[in-house]
Amino acid sequence: MTIGSPRRTPLGVIRDPWKQALATLSDAPGIQGALLVTRDGLCVINECPKISRPGTMSALAAAVMAAGETMVGELGGRSPVILRLEAEGVSLIAVAAATDLMLVAVAEPNADLKQTFAHVRKAIEHSKENGG
Repeated sequence: MTIGSPRRTPLGVIRDPWKQALATLSDAPGIQGALLVTRDGLCVINECPKISRPGTMSALAAAVMAAGETMVGELGGRSPVILRLEAEGVSLIAVAAATDLMLVAVAEPNADLKQTFAHVRKAIEHSKENGG
């Protein structure tokens, strides 16, 4: 009998199917890189050379996603699947990738949003098809 938190999938098992998906996503037009983050803010994979502190970025991404879910819940909605943050010079897209994972794409500010979302969804589907 295990006491404490429920058993989670080891990070090494999670990494393998996602590594190729994030590398492919990072090569897509308009996308500068991507992170795979646990919902509690741990960086699983950093495929973005612009991110010098992936631990900090992962913790902040998880906090923003949690805040978005809380805000939507207050309005009677369901948890958001996608969050978008735009600033001068960069665009971030956070997407729920699995129950306990999220994918954060770093895009150029002028990147086509529909195309960026399509690339992110494709990366998630690719990973799931390969055991992610």
